[in-house]
Amino acid sequence: MKSCRVVLGVMLHLVACNAEFSESICREQAVGKPLCPELFLLGVQKSASTAFYYFLVEKAALDIRVPKKLGRSPQLRKEPHYFNHLYEKGFEWYINGYGLRKSMDELAIDASPDYTAHPHCAQRIKDAMNFERLRFIIIFREPVDRAYSWYRHCHSVGLKYPNYEDAFRSFDYKFSLMAKYAAEFIQNCVQMYSEPELVFPTCAHRNSHFLYEKYSVPVEETGMNTTSFQVIGMIFTEGLYGYIMSLWFEYFEPHQFCVLIYDNLVEDARAELERIRPCLNFFGKEPVIGEDDVRLPTANVKTCENCPLYEELDEEAIGPVRKRLNERLYAKSNELLRSLLKEHNLRDSMIEWENNYN
Repeated sequence: MKSCRVVLGVMLHLVACNAEFSESICREQAVGKPLCPELFLLGVQKSASTAFYYFLVEKAALDIRVPKKLGRSPQLRKEPHYFNHLYEKGFEWYINGYGLRKSMDELAIDASPDYTAHPHCAQRIKDAMNFERLRFIIIFREPVDRAYSWYRHCHSVGLKYPNYEDAFRSFDYKFSLMAKYAAEFIQNCVQMYSEPELVFPTCAHRNSHFLYEKYSVPVEETGMNTTSFQVIGMIFTEGLYGYIMSLWFEYFEPHQFCVLIYDNLVEDARAELERIRPCLNFFGKEPVIGEDDVRLPTANVKTCENCPLYEELDEEAIGPVRKRLNERLYAKSNELLRSLLKEHNLRDSMIEWENNYN
């Protein structure tokens, strides 16, 4: 089997020269052959995806296989990150992590929650897998709260990396300042396209045009210039849900998706979890959903311990930030998401997050 590589700028991408090989492996579906994941938990990040993952693999009586052979790290077993960060390792590395199929009833999962943040993941998954059999579960959260939760996460674990520290320092580490400058830059990119499916491949922070790496403007409030702006863009572009789904619907059929809403999980997890049944029933799996099966982690609340530079915003303080981000960035994306889900019968109704901004 040959593998070939193409250099794009300074980035090294593995081209799927072995696509025919990988697809044939996943189509065989025979006992004693490699077990390919067919269920994907796409995220989004900071939307209780970890809590939901443990519900699927530990509490729902589904007997779902995880990739235990990729490494000792429990995080790698949950999140292989093959189709985004580790693609150069090759398909055999990825698929060998799941081992061999022991029965025809087995189901394997890939729960990498930031596949939606990478514009190339949808095509890579379709090219490599038995795509007609794939099912995707995705959880959406009000985009400003999701962004603020990711900002908190960066403070708690991310500022140990030099580019994070440099990027945050130019905004005096403040979420409110990041939101102001990021919204303008991202929206200018979004407005360049009339076709929704073309927006995210260019305007995502991980795009192939290096827009964010090259972007540097003075921050009036701090007197510093922006740097490593892709770190800031990452906080906000993952909330462009309407454009993200427009891209994924270019590669997969809408009926392959089950969509959950974080707000509904908080209010009534058991009722919201009923929406995953179509994706699991496709594989002959019937989830057992108890009263208290999903407990949302405390990581998704708006506090950050041992984060001296963290800008803590209460409901009153974050209100103007929400309103500005909605008006300048998220309103059309949210509207597009609701329209897509309703059009394809994925949800007949959905919370209008804009009500939180008024």
